[in-house]
Amino acid sequence: MDKLRFFLGIALAVALVFCGAIVYTSFAKQVTTPSINQDTLYQVSTFDALMHGIYDSNVTIIDLKTHGDFGIGAFEGMDGEMMVLDG
Repeated sequence: MDKLRFFLGIALAVALVFCGAIVYTSFAKQVTTPSINQDTLYQVSTFDALMHGIYDSNVTIIDLKTHGDFGIGAFEGMDGEMMVLDG
């Protein structure tokens, strides 16, 4: 009887490990990694360009959002400040 309980206990432990592995892998597949490299800095212009009066740009918000979801800057012609957080 003790051997039977021992083997049933082992079988139960193995079954729990396999079920846990299945649940873990199913949740791991649902987690998506962002397509944006989070260690990249994307710069459109420089402070030196602003100091020399170069206020014009041809970059749109849609173009910028392809490079990330956080940013600071100014609008065309220095018409206000811009902050983007979480896209």
